[in-house]
Amino acid sequence: MLKVVAFLVEVGFWLRVFASPFLLFGVGAGLVAIYDEKLKGLSIFILILGGIAGIVFAEYVRRKYGCSNYFSRLISIPDIEETTDNSEKE
Repeated sequence: MLKVVAFLVEVGFWLRVFASPFLLFGVGAGLVAIYDEKLKGLSIFILILGGIAGIVFAEYVRRKYGCSNYFSRLISIPDIEETTDNSEKE
């Protein structure tokens, strides 16, 4: 049961990594489609490129770092030592 949950969490993280380039290309495709409706084929091609870029990037992250490790590095906050703490000087 725990392996299933871990797998689903990894799939969710993979989808989040995939979504960033796909959405970026999607905005570009939307702008092209809004600019000229005759260029719908180009906007679909841009979306396909975004999907391919998303898959390549997500697989690169999964193989090199692991998706959960990748996001844990992004979200982590390094501990900052306070140098103005007066209680340590005494």
